[in-house]
Amino acid sequence: MKQIFLSIIMLLTFAPGCQKKLPDNAHLLKQYISAANSHNFEILTELISENAAWHLHGDTLIGRAEVLSPLRFDEAINTKLDVRNVQVRGDTVDFDLVEKNDVLYGLGFDSLIHFGRFVYSNAKIVLKTSRFPPVPFKTLSDSAVAFYQWLKFSDSLAYNQVISSDGKFQYSYKSGKIILDQIPKWRKRNQ
Repeated sequence: MKQIFLSIIMLLTFAPGCQKKLPDNAHLLKQYISAANSHNFEILTELISENAAWHLHGDTLIGRAEVLSPLRFDEAINTKLDVRNVQVRGDTVDFDLVEKNDVLYGLGFDSLIHFGRFVYSNAKIVLKTSRFPPVPFKTLSDSAVAFYQWLKFSDSLAYNQVISSDGKFQYSYKSGKIILDQIPKWRKRNQ
């Protein structure tokens, strides 16, 4: 009798349909985070729609190439992401995103939390939004402004490669490397 009971439990545990599966969009988010952390642009390109948009803290990036540009910046600054509190509602996935990277560390921060939202269509991201909690972001923003003001006057060539003539941040691998090179000089000046 005990063997029959164990056999039924095993059958139910491993039978298709009885196993707990991640919702498809939650699985896609997990793939995205894994690809972002390993800087696998082949997979990231597959996961992002050609016409995707990313509302990123005041900037709006349109099209796959623009949406990928902050991820190239992230590659240069060694960004690692972790997701928490994932909530799936149809095609929309809301989550908390913990970001760590060398720039945050250089500015005096261990990590930064974003509130993220991805909207999917046909298993591709069509819309990304990111927003920060106001208090920690203001503190980070103040540090970043101080850094960029210092950079503008101490190395205008580097500044002009990071900030465009219209005042927009240039998301690229190169701008990430420039910032990583400059932050230790800025910190040393402030000590």
